[in-house]
Amino acid sequence: MKKILISLFVIILLFGAIYITGMALPEKHSVTVTDTIQAPGNEVYKRVRNVSEYDLWRKNLREVKVFSPNDWFEVHADADTILYRMTILEEKKKLLTTIESDHLPFGGHWIFEFTTPDMESTILTITENGEVYNPIYRFVSRFITGYDASIKEYLISLKRSFGDVD
Repeated sequence: MKKILISLFVIILLFGAIYITGMALPEKHSVTVTDTIQAPGNEVYKRVRNVSEYDLWRKNLREVKVFSPNDWFEVHADADTILYRMTILEEKKKLLTTIESDHLPFGGHWIFEFTTPDMESTILTITENGEVYNPIYRFVSRFITGYDASIKEYLISLKRSFGDVD
């Protein structure tokens, strides 16, 4: 019985420490990831811009519901449904994708910047300006998964969709 109480106390203490640490972390963060994709810039831009086909190359999506070329829902494999809006900041060079759902423990936006050093490849830089409202999610995203995990997963899927495998 004593071991059970000690184990329970340790678990409560651990969760308390995670929660307090999460509370101490800033709600907002910014992270940038740059990668080279072995495909022409106009093709990469079209693929990112064509949200109706995201579920064809992003394996973490179950479904995409498009309302307009700039507004869509993504239904993720873990059942999260997220509303997004895309804004063209500079045609074929810079896009802004914003999370429009307000029921999530996170929010923010991504800025996509496309650079074409040559006709065969594209340098894509994605900057996330995010917010994590829940202290436990804040702890996990800072110390376990990393703020850049979603961007890296997106870039890997995008590269694979062009047959570009590291």
